[in-house]
Amino acid sequence: MAKKTVVIMCAVFLLFAANSVFGGGAEEQESAEAQKVSITLAHHLPTSTMLHKAAERFAALVAEKTDGNVTVDISPGAQLGSNREILEQVKLGGVEMTLGESAIYVEYVPEFGLLSLPFVFEGLEHYHAAFKGEMGRILEDKLLAASGVRILAWMDAGIRDVYSNRKIQSVPEFDGLKIRTPTSPVFLDTFKALGANPTPIPSNEIYSSLQSGVVDAMEGTVEIGWTFKIHEVTKYCTETHHILIDESFAINDDFFNSLPKEYQEALLTAAQEAGEWEMASWGDAVAEFKDKLVNEGGITFLPIDLDACKEAVKPVYTKFRSNVPGADQLMAEIDKARP
Repeated sequence: MAKKTVVIMCAVFLLFAANSVFGGGAEEQESAEAQKVSITLAHHLPTSTMLHKAAERFAALVAEKTDGNVTVDISPGAQLGSNREILEQVKLGGVEMTLGESAIYVEYVPEFGLLSLPFVFEGLEHYHAAFKGEMGRILEDKLLAASGVRILAWMDAGIRDVYSNRKIQSVPEFDGLKIRTPTSPVFLDTFKALGANPTPIPSNEIYSSLQSGVVDAMEGTVEIGWTFKIHEVTKYCTETHHILIDESFAINDDFFNSLPKEYQEALLTAAQEAGEWEMASWGDAVAEFKDKLVNEGGITFLPIDLDACKEAVKPVYTKFRSNVPGADQLMAEIDKARP
């Protein structure tokens, strides 16, 4: 009986071992494959922009931090739609990630209009401090609650000026100017206050709209001026410096929460590192794009009376404070961040 028991036990052991080698190994392989994750990060910008380069850096960091188990596939140049359309896809879960900005976040959270108020930030140092402080956290929470979109990290998108085919060096010279703007109400109100006729047009239609005369001007950064080839359809850039623009890595929160904790941490850290790199590199990039606009694009940069511009847009502040709940709190946080 003892020998029979030993034989049976050995048989059971061999069967278990075989199952571990042939069956269990397959299960472990399936488990490992289940941890492979692919993320689409779509945006509307050309591949030559700093923000696209930041997206590429983010993708490389994610792959590095997850040993290649998480891949980020970038879809640039409005291949999947305008920036507003892509954000809507992220909100609905059709696309996992995008590069978002306050000009489209404002459609879900009115307080984001604050970031587009003209001359609200004294400069990049003030701007960075505000986003890294309580103001940034308040807005992140509000966007998440309203849309299910989570901001992973903030970035710079530049300081905006006005491109046109006519010289603009004073507020009266804005009178009747048909100018392309984003859909954000603050952008529209700002240029109405200056006397212009703002016209919302998708970013991928700016060039053709200027070329065909649908609009006379557009406003944007020196990077946009070069990468969107605005220098081919305009002659002048008036240095209004009216708005500092944010950008951010944004992800569908349901998708984010479905990931293992270590992948969530990898995405957060990679976004923050890529964002810090982009902000640190922005100054040199601005100088390079401005040089290209002048020496290769033939753009003439013009000064303007900024004090007169600031006086003209004061009603925009009054309207914002009276119409948007929480505006006073956010303005207080911006004041606290002043250098």
